[in-house]
Amino acid sequence: RAGAGELWDLVAQNARLFNPRKLPSIIAAAGKLPQSELQRRKELAAYLSRAHAAVESSGDPVRLLGAQGAVASAVGARRLGFAEGQQLSAALLSALAAEARRLDGRALAELAQELVKQRLADSELWRALAETAAERPQL
Repeated sequence: RAGAGELWDLVAQNARLFNPRKLPSIIAAAGKLPQSELQRRKELAAYLSRAHAAVESSGDPVRLLGAQGAVASAVGARRLGFAEGQQLSAALLSALAAEARRLDGRALAELAQELVKQRLADSELWRALAETAAERPQL
């Protein structure tokens, strides 16, 4: 399977030198693989841990990934079946809630649309969006 081989090369490379723009595509590609293959691969856990650390240090997932990439990454990471994926998802959602207060109206609306599209129910994040919108009547 050439596609899987390319994925694992990309995962290993990004575990060493993390490129946040690759996160959504790596998680989406990994999510298409059988769970048995994912569980055999230690580099995915290392990559998810590296991504988690990057999210924690940057704190701006919408700026780094766009609303669609950030939300898709949070949802996809949660579905991978790894503790590291759960931790990455939680960090992304927490960072999104914090970043929501700094987003302009267009970006805030785009983030809300992505949450609805992905059917993501995270009370902290939705509360941050609602509070930000209520504080800015011009939205």
